Amino acid sequence: MTDLSFDSPHDQIDSCLSDPLARTLHTQCVGLGLEVNMPSVVKVCTVLLKHWRQPVNECASILSADERECARRYLRREDQERFVITRALIRRVCAAHTVLEPHAVTFRQTSFGKPYLASEERARHRKLEFNVSHSGDCVLLAWTEGGPVGVDVEAVEPYRRISFTEIASSAFSTDECAVLSSVTAEESAATFYRIWVRKEAVLKAEGCGVGGPLKSFSVAVRTSLDTLWLDRVRFPSSDRVWSIVDLTPAPAHVASVVVPLGAIVEKCTHFFE
Repeated sequence: MTDLSFDSPHDQIDSCLSDPLARTLHTQCVGLGLEVNMPSVVKVCTVLLKHWRQPVNECASILSADERECARRYLRREDQERFVITRALIRRVCAAHTVLEPHAVTFRQTSFGKPYLASEERARHRKLEFNVSHSGDCVLLAWTEGGPVGVDVEAVEPYRRISFTEIASSAFSTDECAVLSSVTAEESAATFYRIWVRKEAVLKAEGCGVGGPLKSFSVAVRTSLDTLWLDRVRFPSSDRVWSIVDLTPAPAHVASVVVPLGAIVEKCTHFFE
């Protein structure tokens, strides 16, 4: 089980060329004009809204008319601002990879509502993929050229008036329900949310969202001694195998990023500084 804690602002995790031998081989291959099949790198960035300094109206100025209208539909001001900041972040990442101004980036949506770059923007760069999630004070954004990616973040609310067991019975596999049943009442919220973000990130990587077959796969199993948090999961509908990386993006938040098997997850906190 891999856990990335976001403690140091410039700490990079698992850099693909951190090993001296890997750097040497890469340099030699490039010098000889050989194609280098390096592992794909997935950049992950966390933004805490309480630390956000740019005026929200400046962020809104680069959004499309449809995005601004969508923001206005939120009843609470904090929800409106979270949406605006999140969409502005996505636009800046995509703009940096397409050599466009942020306001000029065009998005489309899949039938499940997952946004993606329009074909004309994708033609400018090698199939940039991205995914975003936000909860509480935290926005989590991931992007890569190496294939689909899914992320999810949740603020852990141990005293929220919901029945974790009831939700699990309709959304978790038998193995995951056993994991939730094995913990104490004090541990139930953290365990529930950890399972939830892993499952939702898998579904988002697959492109089907939370409407997908939640109970058809397991991200954790209970053994005779302990709980095993799986690093890999095979999605039954597509037969794809995904890697799961747990994140600690902020206090009282849990998150997960799901990437193609073999991809490297690299924290990128300086992108928006």
